[in-house]
Amino acid sequence: MHPRPSGLIDELVVSETGRGSGIGKQLVQAAISRCRELGCSELEVSTEKSNMKARRFYKSCGFEEDAVLLEMDLEG
Repeated sequence: MHPRPSGLIDELVVSETGRGSGIGKQLVQAAISRCRELGCSELEVSTEKSNMKARRFYKSCGFEEDAVLLEMDLEG
């Protein structure tokens, strides 16, 4: 249980041509600012365990790996 609302970045996608331009960091910073304005206690984002590029990106934005996500593939 969180003491206040929790923010969630559900999908953050930057086109291949826009990658490396800083737009991703700008979007994350905007989400952080908005969540602070709304009084959120935290902001969450998830990515595939194997997506090391995304994991490095989010860490560079100040995120820390904190939880374990369990899922089950129902189609396989």
